[in-house]
Amino acid sequence: MTRVLWITGRRLTSDLASSTEIGLFDALKFRGHDIEIHYPGDSDKIPFDREGIHPSLHNSGLRGFKSKLASKSAIKIITDVSKDDAPNLFVDWRLVPWMSAELSNYPANWFIIDRGPPADSGILGKLQWRYWMKSWRIAGDSASGGMVVSDEHEKIVRPHSGQKIPICSLSGGVKKSNITSQRRIRSDETLNLVYVGRIDRNRGVRNLISILDWAEKRDIVLNMHIAGEGDESDSLRSDSRIIHHGFLDSEDIHRLLSECDVGLLPMPPGPVWSTSSPLKLAEYAAAGLAVVGVDHPGHFLPGSREWIDLGPVHDWWSKGISRFSELSPEEWNSVQNSATNAAMELTFERLAERLEEFMESVR
Repeated sequence: MTRVLWITGRRLTSDLASSTEIGLFDALKFRGHDIEIHYPGDSDKIPFDREGIHPSLHNSGLRGFKSKLASKSAIKIITDVSKDDAPNLFVDWRLVPWMSAELSNYPANWFIIDRGPPADSGILGKLQWRYWMKSWRIAGDSASGGMVVSDEHEKIVRPHSGQKIPICSLSGGVKKSNITSQRRIRSDETLNLVYVGRIDRNRGVRNLISILDWAEKRDIVLNMHIAGEGDESDSLRSDSRIIHHGFLDSEDIHRLLSECDVGLLPMPPGPVWSTSSPLKLAEYAAAGLAVVGVDHPGHFLPGSREWIDLGPVHDWWSKGISRFSELSPEEWNSVQNSATNAAMELTFERLAERLEEFMESVR
């Protein structure tokens, strides 16, 4: 059994991507490990029915100061750890710049967790990139290892971390119980498209309107579902052709995906999305969806040509939607089988296995 203390900067109750932390927490627990997670939240509200997940970090609403203030709570937690019996420590990269001294003196192995470089744009994004680079320099000097989401991600990390630190790639994952086994029978001619995630301009979501315009000109009948919030939420809500579900929890997302046919990946090429491993790609696969997206490494899985169709950035949707709109029920079932088989390689149980092996390797 391994003991793990996990400090995350994600707000586990409101961050769509936080299902990775919760999924790995459950999978590591199931494998017999002693793990606890601390996250920014209100200490008088315990929204999880799992022992070991604590809203004990300072929960600031001030953009640009959230991580710095949360790190003060994190420092108290790790300095209270017994030096003779310290657990392995996982720390979100966002908190590392303000914990450098405490991390370098931590009495056991500590690991930097990077679920993706900064995605914000503008001045705040530039500031976050500086802190991201600093985090990896600190980790390169004193961490026992690091976790990234893809091999492409590791490539942009290495110039800042150096070559000495061992790095493990852990993609986005899904619960094994969420992988559908139900045969998919499309009984009507309407193709149900879905996008789940942040509704932000820098994620290419304005293209969802372009897809509807394109389909109308070709008499392709579509329903467009989106789930999430962001700086483009209002503009997309104003388009009556879009069914905007707002923020959904993981169970409601699973239910929505089960009613759709094609998952969308509009994120453009660039250092953020090309190095990512979108959680939504794993969720789409688990639901047996076909996937249409922009062609870059962050959207690619080996052996996925039957169920993933990627296209050039200017009209990435046209070839894939045309193709999937013409499938027979038998062909749809073949697509579903390919997607769900891929999802079996992306379960949190598999990811926990790899994480366990990685921790063992750096002892």
